[in-house]
Amino acid sequence: MRGRPNICSSANAARQAGTLLSGAKRISRLNGERINHGSGLSLFAQYCVVNRRAMVKIDTAIPLEDAAIFGCAVMTGAGAVLNTAGLEAGEPIAVVGLGGVGMNALFAAVAAGAEPIIAIDTNPEKLGLARQWGATHTFLATDPDCAEQVKAATGGGLDTAIETAGTIRAMEMAYAVTARGGRVVSAGLPAADAKFSYLHGALVSDEKALIGSYMGSCVPRSATSRASSGSTSAASCRWDR
Repeated sequence: MRGRPNICSSANAARQAGTLLSGAKRISRLNGERINHGSGLSLFAQYCVVNRRAMVKIDTAIPLEDAAIFGCAVMTGAGAVLNTAGLEAGEPIAVVGLGGVGMNALFAAVAAGAEPIIAIDTNPEKLGLARQWGATHTFLATDPDCAEQVKAATGGGLDTAIETAGTIRAMEMAYAVTARGGRVVSAGLPAADAKFSYLHGALVSDEKALIGSYMGSCVPRSATSRASSGSTSAASCRWDR
């Protein structure tokens, strides 16, 4: 799809084949055996050769340890909220799964002015961190009636639920806490053969929307140019699609 490098069919084909975007394999073992490239790039090295279309120039003032997390956690989590969901100030939202991606989804919800912000996870310690970092309500996913607790606290559920754990149980939770007419955005990557099921009739009558979000629906080159210009408001941080 034009303008959507995160879901480029050529890049996806390269990922599956273990090649660069050109179709070539340029790394090998000492015995000459070719090594597959990861995600069409292969960056687990101090130096590497990549297609220039896969490169994003960053400001030298940004420490590398900070810049590193933007390649996945920030881009995926924040992008799912700001780009895919298109969250606006004052909208309610739930984040299901509070790993690196989920916490960055939480940060984006706070920056966008969401209200309330529901955080759901199986780990009480992560829920504590979520409260420190802006969640207005937290719920333990292992409670048998967790979804009912969320709906009771929010008057029937959320307009938007972001699933970032990459598990079917998390996806089921996100779907359950979404209100009628709401949207479920799934940004977690599950096992390749994992299947999520729902009642077809309920999907229609409740008018829920299921939306996938890969790498936060981001165009990193646009995002970094905005960051370098000093634009830091929630609106200016929305990454172009």
